[in-house]
Amino acid sequence: NKKIDEEKYLQESNNLAFSPQILRQLNIISLVKIISTGIIAFFIFKAININLDFITVILITPIVQLSLVFSFIPAGLGILEIGWFLALKLVNVAPESINNFLIIQRATAIIFILIATIGSYLILISKKQKSKIT
Repeated sequence: NKKIDEEKYLQESNNLAFSPQILRQLNIISLVKIISTGIIAFFIFKAININLDFITVILITPIVQLSLVFSFIPAGLGILEIGWFLALKLVNVAPESINNFLIIQRATAIIFILIATIGSYLILISKKQKSKIT
C-alpha cells in the first residue's frame, strides 16, 4: 500500500511539474531574466562606450546564459565571463573593452546581491519586531 502511495505521489508531482501552466510560468521567468540581464548589460555598455544596439545585446544574452550550464562553482565565476568574452568577440568588441565590461558587470552583480541581502535582512528584522509587539 505504501508503494502505491509513493507511485501515486510521484505521478502527481510529475504531472504538476510539467503542466502547461508551470511551463508557461517558467518561460516567462526565463524571458524576464534574459531581458533584465540584457538591460543591465546594455547600460554598462553605454557607460563604457561600447556601441552595441539593444537588440544585439538581447540576442547575445541567452548565449552567455547558456555558458552557465558548464559552471561548477557558485555564481558561474569565470564561466560567465568566458561566455561574455566569446559572445562579445563574435560581435567584434575589442578585448580591452570586454575586460572593462566584465569587471563592471561582476561588481554590479555583487552590489545588487549585497543590496538584496541587506534589504531581506531588514525586512526579516522588522517582521520579528512586529511579531514581538503583538
